[in-house]
Amino acid sequence: MMGSIEPVLAVMSDADEAYALIVRCRNAMKGTGMEQWPDFYPTLDDVKNDIERRALWILRDEGGVIAAVTIDDDQPEPYAGIEWKDDGPYICVHRLAVDPGRQREGLAARMMEFAHDHGSRGGARSVRVDTYSLNTAANRFYESLGYEKRGTIDLPKKPEKYICLENALPPFDLDSLGRLVGMSRSVRRFREEEAVDGNLLEELVDLARLSPSGANRQALKFMLACQPDRTELIFPFLKWAGYIKEWDGPEEGERPSAYIVILGDTEVSKNFGTDHGIAAQSIMLGAAAAGLGGCMIGSIDRKGLALAIGLSDRYEILLVLALGKRAEPVVVEDVTDETGIKYWRSEDGVHHVPKRSLKDLIVDW
Repeated sequence: MMGSIEPVLAVMSDADEAYALIVRCRNAMKGTGMEQWPDFYPTLDDVKNDIERRALWILRDEGGVIAAVTIDDDQPEPYAGIEWKDDGPYICVHRLAVDPGRQREGLAARMMEFAHDHGSRGGARSVRVDTYSLNTAANRFYESLGYEKRGTIDLPKKPEKYICLENALPPFDLDSLGRLVGMSRSVRRFREEEAVDGNLLEELVDLARLSPSGANRQALKFMLACQPDRTELIFPFLKWAGYIKEWDGPEEGERPSAYIVILGDTEVSKNFGTDHGIAAQSIMLGAAAAGLGGCMIGSIDRKGLALAIGLSDRYEILLVLALGKRAEPVVVEDVTDETGIKYWRSEDGVHHVPKRSLKDLIVDW
């Protein structure tokens, strides 16, 4: 099951759980001589500040938050005295935490792999970290990932120095793209109480703006909804899972927190071709990179929705993209004679998506 779970951007309702994880880690290190964090740091306010800055990423399973890491480009002031090999752009990794009861499961490496991918996607060329010089386990861990020592700094109330390390990032490569595509699975149940910021929706639409368009007509327009009164208006006109006949869609509390309605502007073109599919995929990849889940919905009561939102006859509703924090795990598995191609949901709430093998898709000639 763990292989299907990906780090997501933390929201304020995650703050207490994320801080409790840090406290467990701090307590586990006491008396070992490797105390990375003193009693006064990090605080709950530090965690909340990370969330407000959209910098805290968490990994959770059925038991709650099991790993966390802060990723930003805000280096601590003492870093200014270090002779870094790469002048930037860079990211900094702070406060990597893994549940002490989940050690040796590769979670720290997984979070760092995510941080590297996140930095590469944002155009960073390197990663900067620091770790307590007496924390031999952490030092060995970073060295195993290819990090190199660049110098030492002093931090308040700590008797020994902290070691600053740096690692070069490769350009965003095919493997990284593959992992991002793998994260972008259709999600149909969400943590509805966790809002999606309108500025993020605009950033996602900007990805669609930069995507290819037939004859460069750029005939697509977009309506954004992240306010409850608007999302509640859109929801009744959508159909959710054709293969799961007994399910009428997500219940209250599990509905999307936001929508992007993709429109065709008929005053620009009468034929939209595949433009909306291309735009939708760009948006969904961006949503996955931002820690959101989503679902492209084409089964829509278009006339009803157009009337409900007061849409001009000038626009044609092409797709509705539902977005929000994932509330269900999704796993990809091989198509078998038993499953066929129909997605299904197991009793434990996991959504299963059968996919044909690569060999079955390539036609020899």
